[in-house]
Amino acid sequence: MALVHPASADMKLHLIGQEESAVQILVDALVKKLAIPKHFSGLLFVDPDALTEVNEFSTRDYCQEKHGEHCGMIFKQIDIYCVRLYGVFFEPPNLAAIDYAHVTGVSISQRLAECLHSHVEDSLFRDLPMEYGIVQSKPTYLLQVPPSLTTKERIVSLLKRVPASTAPSTLISPKRLRTGDRIVPAIGVSDVYLFPTAKAALYRLHNHLTMFNDYEYISVAFGRVSKSLLDILAINGARHDHFANGDENDLTNLEALCKAEKTAEHGVQALYVEFPSVSAFEGLRKLADRYGFVLVVSETTVNLANVDFMSIADVLATNLAAGFSGDTDVQGGSLVLNPESSAVYRYLKPLMERNWHNEVFTGDIVELEYNSRDYLCRSATSNQNAEAIATFLQGKATKSSVIRVNYPKFTPGFEVYMRDPTSKFVPGYGCLVVVDFEEQDCAVAFYAALKMEIEAHSIDCPTCIFLEDSGTLFRGDQVNSGCSVHVVAGLESTDSLIRSVQQALEVADGSTGDRKVIAPSGSL
Repeated sequence: MALVHPASADMKLHLIGQEESAVQILVDALVKKLAIPKHFSGLLFVDPDALTEVNEFSTRDYCQEKHGEHCGMIFKQIDIYCVRLYGVFFEPPNLAAIDYAHVTGVSISQRLAECLHSHVEDSLFRDLPMEYGIVQSKPTYLLQVPPSLTTKERIVSLLKRVPASTAPSTLISPKRLRTGDRIVPAIGVSDVYLFPTAKAALYRLHNHLTMFNDYEYISVAFGRVSKSLLDILAINGARHDHFANGDENDLTNLEALCKAEKTAEHGVQALYVEFPSVSAFEGLRKLADRYGFVLVVSETTVNLANVDFMSIADVLATNLAAGFSGDTDVQGGSLVLNPESSAVYRYLKPLMERNWHNEVFTGDIVELEYNSRDYLCRSATSNQNAEAIATFLQGKATKSSVIRVNYPKFTPGFEVYMRDPTSKFVPGYGCLVVVDFEEQDCAVAFYAALKMEIEAHSIDCPTCIFLEDSGTLFRGDQVNSGCSVHVVAGLESTDSLIRSVQQALEVADGSTGDRKVIAPSGSL
């Protein structure tokens, strides 16, 4: 069964077609150059392991039932303009191959595709046989440039800027005996690893840990997390579990799992958590110290300027495309290792050094570094706009097609981890608002209407909207299938933005019939 929610397959393919036009143009040119059947499509990577993973995923997940081994896929090594690419070409619709790229986020970027397109005629290629499921080829990966170092330095400076004085004292972040101040982690630029997308950062970490532990250990997601994270934990066939409620009962059950795994001479290799479970962070940290698993805090909805999770996290995963960049013209993600987590750091640092290779294109990192120069200034405005959107929609939840608003402001315990305010910056709740709708049609209608409203009032750094199938939405005992709209607040006038959101909600409400009332959302 494919990871994509069946009801959203056509919608997702449509969105991918819009977002990946530059990549598709390059793929079409290569199909012609390589004399591959015209109706074939393809995916391009800079890491040869991706071909092995696509092959394994396709045969295990979708194509094994539908098309048999390899799913009729063609594997190619392509040398083009000093870059070695790895291509997998297939007959559409091959949802498994598309799912792999969508879930992992490791395919090449728009900018790299645009750069390489004019060099297709000069490219060299060879077939890559899949011998014992392994591709034999030496990769070039991508060149690292000075803006990569500048971006890493900026991330480190933000993490050290102003700690959260109210964050709990933990084994990895004790407080000074005399002053009671928290000791700031000694993070350096060598502890920061950049990736082409936030998904790629989480996927690479999960894959490295899984292979390091020979697929014997289990990975755990705790509390309300994004569907993309759950898909990542499932994609390589490793054992995984999800404690969906994120409450005290789940903490008890998690400890029971840790004990059972230890008794079986296995273990929990990593636990992934996001902001909705912030009230459980301290308890999770204690379990991580006791049982030795890697505690990964996925900071994809708030931003580095607002929160300080380094007293909790062994690894901080960050989406650099939202608040950090402030513009959706570039993607990016990062992993930051916490050197104060000495037990984990001792093996995780060499593991990352052995396995990390640069997959971020020069043009993307240059744009990312440039966009992030005014990060704090932009964050103040986007925080304000996002909070206004979230507050407005929270008031409409259960009275409209909106069933839940996911925003840190409505999450008890979140303020404990907010950075201390300064004269230059007062932290907020982040720029991303995730809105869950009761029906997919409502979400699509809201997305289309708000997108049209935003584009009609075009400014620099506008609000951005993304549509994502949310699969199963967990809240206590309630389970609903629906769709989520991700709203990344921009720099518009707050009043104008709220008017646009209100009009989009009216369109969404008009797209559904009888509406069932669900308990108020509040915190998750």
